[in-house]
Amino acid sequence: MKHFISLSKWLWWFSVGYIPVALFNLERQFMESIGCPPAGDCYVPGSEILLDFDILVIGLAIPLWPVCFWFLSGRYLFIAFRRRPIPHSSGTAQKRAAP
Repeated sequence: MKHFISLSKWLWWFSVGYIPVALFNLERQFMESIGCPPAGDCYVPGSEILLDFDILVIGLAIPLWPVCFWFLSGRYLFIAFRRRPIPHSSGTAQKRAAP
């Protein structure tokens, strides 16, 4: 059950991170359907909304991708880095001479 929950959380954050990519693909399909050229600016009727799509994609990608990276791999790397053994001194201060 623990693995199923872990997998479902991983799939959730992966799908949340895919939202800006899906919107970008939707924007490209819309550009193709209204007859925009493949490269350069698009000045056909109906292309005014493309700027809103660009702002939406960038506005979603900036906060979502770092959070998704953290939940997909960053926190595991942080935990692994934090659990590394700390090297100690040569042991000269560990034993004191008896009086």
